[in-house]
Amino acid sequence: MRNFTAVVRKELHALFTSPIAYVVLAVFFLLTGYFFFIITSSLIARMAQTMMQAQQFGGGMPAIDLPAVILRNYFGTLSTIMLFFIPMITMGVFSEEKKRGTIELLFTSPLTNAQLILGKFAAVLLVLAVMLL
Repeated sequence: MRNFTAVVRKELHALFTSPIAYVVLAVFFLLTGYFFFIITSSLIARMAQTMMQAQQFGGGMPAIDLPAVILRNYFGTLSTIMLFFIPMITMGVFSEEKKRGTIELLFTSPLTNAQLILGKFAAVLLVLAVMLL
């Protein structure tokens, strides 16, 4: 367990001391904010048009669960965005080891493959949790 936490701590330290994680987070936040704005503004415009048509023809406003519609569209778009960001982050973990020349040290360290893989996975999962929060 101690080796697992050491790998997680090392990976989180490596991710957040380099500007790569901050750039990925900033781009992710900008994209998700942009798409949330687009989805919300288009649905509000559609609601206004529906209200005008309902007033024009003397009918009542149809019952629409607007927050559910916005969130359904937003999370659908978010899942597509995550399809691009998850591989970008996970592939960067091992490529950084190769770039720094520490992959040989990592493979010869007294870690099992399971501890190494699960430690790196947990670190990437924490970064993704930060992105989604």
